[in-house]
Amino acid sequence: MNGAEYGAVRYLASVGCEGLSPMSLANRRAFRLITAGVVLSLGAFSLSSASAAQGELAAPRADAPSMAAGLKASYFVRNTVSRIAKLGSQLATGEGRFDGTVDSVKETLTGSITLPPTVNAYFVAFRFMPVTSTVSLVSEGDQHGVLVKNPGDAGVVAPRLFPDGKKYLSVIIDLTLNLGLRLSDTKVDGKVLDLGPDCKTAGPLTIKVKGLTGLQDTAPPTVLTSSFEIPPFSGCGVREDLDKLLTGMISGPGNEMSTTIAVRCISTCPEG
Repeated sequence: MNGAEYGAVRYLASVGCEGLSPMSLANRRAFRLITAGVVLSLGAFSLSSASAAQGELAAPRADAPSMAAGLKASYFVRNTVSRIAKLGSQLATGEGRFDGTVDSVKETLTGSITLPPTVNAYFVAFRFMPVTSTVSLVSEGDQHGVLVKNPGDAGVVAPRLFPDGKKYLSVIIDLTLNLGLRLSDTKVDGKVLDLGPDCKTAGPLTIKVKGLTGLQDTAPPTVLTSSFEIPPFSGCGVREDLDKLLTGMISGPGNEMSTTIAVRCISTCPEG
């Protein structure tokens, strides 16, 4: 509390005790409580002003949700590009969404991811044969991850520096995505390759995504990268078993993914 504030409180106290008509004992006690409240309020104001002067700017109310367990967080998943190592080709996926729950007590993140299918994805098999297919990445149940922190962070939820040079409330996620890969409407060199309705990888793609993610509405998007392995295929082919063909063409390690995560809403999210 600065000198002016302290003087104001002393003046208020002197008026109450001397400048007014004699007060009853009950009134004096009530007056002391009021005066104490003023002192605490002014002291709190002084502390917040000092913090602001040191560069610790409080986030807007809409951007500072309660950090209790069970905070809802929804993100747009944009510009997802996967490089398929064996094909030497890239797969671009349209805008999807991740709807999750951040638990700062248990330091966990859980949620669900939805991605649209890529229609007429184009690849070159065996370095000369054009292939088109509808590729779908389908969530295999809920997705789970943990929250981590850098050395010196105040906690798993903390203000961190973003690429725009400003600090935003954020988390660092270490999330494991389990996505099944399905193929349909496939053509090889313009001819239909009937894969049937159940052509997919025998197990999910396990994609570990780690990086900075905003936890307030104004936080800018961040780019996350990862590498993953594509499992063998199963259930492919109607007239003949095509599992080995597709496994040889596509499956294996060394595949890479890059995706942009943008905050959709925090705490209070519209439906749909």
